[in-house]
Amino acid sequence: MTVRRRTTTSDRTTSSYRRIAISLVILLVASITGTASARSSTTAKPHAQRTTNQPAPAPVPGDLWSRFPLEPGAEQTQTPEQTQTPGTARPVPRRVAPRQIAPRQISPGPVTRSLLGRIDRKAPTPTTTLAFEAATPSSITLAWTASRDTTGVTGYSTYLNGTSTGTTTTTSFTFSALSCGMTHRLGVVAFDAAGNHSKESFVNAATSPCLDTAAPTAPPYLRQSGTTQIGLTLEWGLSSDQVGVAGYSVYRDGVPVATTQQASLWLSGLVCGASYSVAVEAFDAAGNRSARTAAIVSTNLCGDTTPPTPPRDLVVSASTETAVSISWNAGTDDRGVTGYRTYINDVQTGTTTATATTFGSLACGRSYTFKIVAVDAAGNVSAGTALNASTAPCAVIATGDTQPPTVPGGLTGSGMSLNSVSLSWSASTDNVGVSSYGVYRNGTKIADSNAAPYVVQGLTCATSYNLSVDAVDGSGNRSAKTSVAATTNACQVSQPPSAPTGLSQVSRTESSITLSWQPASDDVGVTGYRIFRNGTQVGTSATTSYAVTGLTCATSYTLGVEAYDADGNLSSRSATMLSTAACSDTVPPSTPSSVQTTGATSTTISLGWGAASDNVGVAGYTLYVGGSVIGTTAQTSYSLSGLTCGTTYSIAIEAYDAAGNRSQRVSLSAATASCAASPTPPPSNTTAHVWLDANGGTCSRNASAAPYADGSACASFNAAYVAAQPG
Repeated sequence: MTVRRRTTTSDRTTSSYRRIAISLVILLVASITGTASARSSTTAKPHAQRTTNQPAPAPVPGDLWSRFPLEPGAEQTQTPEQTQTPGTARPVPRRVAPRQIAPRQISPGPVTRSLLGRIDRKAPTPTTTLAFEAATPSSITLAWTASRDTTGVTGYSTYLNGTSTGTTTTTSFTFSALSCGMTHRLGVVAFDAAGNHSKESFVNAATSPCLDTAAPTAPPYLRQSGTTQIGLTLEWGLSSDQVGVAGYSVYRDGVPVATTQQASLWLSGLVCGASYSVAVEAFDAAGNRSARTAAIVSTNLCGDTTPPTPPRDLVVSASTETAVSISWNAGTDDRGVTGYRTYINDVQTGTTTATATTFGSLACGRSYTFKIVAVDAAGNVSAGTALNASTAPCAVIATGDTQPPTVPGGLTGSGMSLNSVSLSWSASTDNVGVSSYGVYRNGTKIADSNAAPYVVQGLTCATSYNLSVDAVDGSGNRSAKTSVAATTNACQVSQPPSAPTGLSQVSRTESSITLSWQPASDDVGVTGYRIFRNGTQVGTSATTSYAVTGLTCATSYTLGVEAYDADGNLSSRSATMLSTAACSDTVPPSTPSSVQTTGATSTTISLGWGAASDNVGVAGYTLYVGGSVIGTTAQTSYSLSGLTCGTTYSIAIEAYDAAGNRSQRVSLSAATASCAASPTPPPSNTTAHVWLDANGGTCSRNASAAPYADGSACASFNAAYVAAQPG
């Protein structure tokens, strides 16, 4: 009989703990093995063989542990429903044969999820507050506020114009290798460890403008104007640049002297009658510089401030449809006229050294104002002489031109002010040629213009106008009108500028005064300044200085300045009285006339002469004896003293003026009186004289004139004494 050991409660408890421990180990191994299998391949074949010939026990539904058999040799007690017979209360234990478990029978999924936690399927929040921190021509650095996630954000994916550029674990990213000056769409997507991705956040940002490495063009020309003895104005043509010209640098004899944003500059501190090498170059904001445009300029000759007389008797010598020839009589100048400047409608067209010229490229049947100005070597300019003349009437085409020009294109109104509008348009075309353009205001023709632009003046502030332009050819055919609506600036939208202060003289010459002042202020900005001479406007300036030219030497002028702004508001006028330099005097006085001797003694000679004359005034006369200066006088007479008796002297006289100019000398010879014997001095009334006669006797004479003591003996001596007295 086989004796079976009874399974006790303690044995069952120990067996349960073992089962739990084994199950946990199996779960862990299965989880690792299952995860690896899932990653390596979804098509792996299951094991085909088992380690024993017995089939695996079927799991009991609802019983987790029934999936896993007991360890070999362990006992399992059947449930009462399986082993109990009627009348038997105690279950009968049975031995379970040892068996091995095939790995594929373990399904870790549900168990793992139940024991290790739920799967993360929630995406992070989108990034917020995207902003670019820095930009270069080729990169943009983007920053953002961190996203939020239930398990934590792992990183961020970045996108450029919809294309992925990489990932980052920080809240900023630099997009590189971009195009300069371009706008790009920059996106960011957050992701977590489970691979969940947020929605994309994006922003549009631009790279910095492309680097400017191209230099401006050189100024096309450089010339001088407004020349004085100590200064001149330089003018040059505008340069161009792919981005924009920032200004110009001006050089004198290779040394930089100024920078300006204008196309002209007053060059001061020069010497009269001197030549200078000047140059100008353009530069842009990136520091690129053009080639220099150079010229040789000269100041006026020293002392010559007299302008020529104007040309006279202008006449039309010939006229065609496109040209007018004019001749004139020459102007005159104390040092000679060197040439003439020619003008059409106050615009200089050229220069000539002849007394005739032809104005070409004109429109047929049009009236023009021609003006001629004379210039001397010192740069002094005469007043202009004007003549109104017309070109020949337009020829009528034999075949008959009935085709009008095309309509002017692109009409725009710009540069509005309180009372003006600037019109611009594209040129029309014509089968023969466009003659001019008609300009209309509210349907009424107000002007003809040869080309755009044209400034419509005399308008009212804060008023809308319908402005039109049409084209006309030589036959009078007109195109249809093109129109634009334009409104002038609001009336007095700003306050007038403050008055300029601190008017003072910077420098002066015989013909110019350079004036400076403190800037005015304005609520929208001062545009410039108007300059006045004795109440008449003579120019404008965008800076706080101005050279008033064409003045007369040694003359006082009232110079005024008023500021204006873009709306045409004017400040009150500030004024001061200043004078030009004294007139230069290079003309010597005339030679003194009628020089003669008016008296002489043994030690003196007196002279007299006729007065000299001078263009400014004679200051005095210098006298020379033997070639050496002996004295000066402002009178027309002089007495030479300290001379030697009976001596002939060579005397000369010259006149001089305040500028130091001297006349030629006029000379003469003159002599002092002859030398004479000195008389015996008379006796003193306090001294007694004793006389000795020929016989040895004496006689005396007292101061009282009493008779001699021996009158008979001294008679002869007394007579001799009397004869020797002076007179």
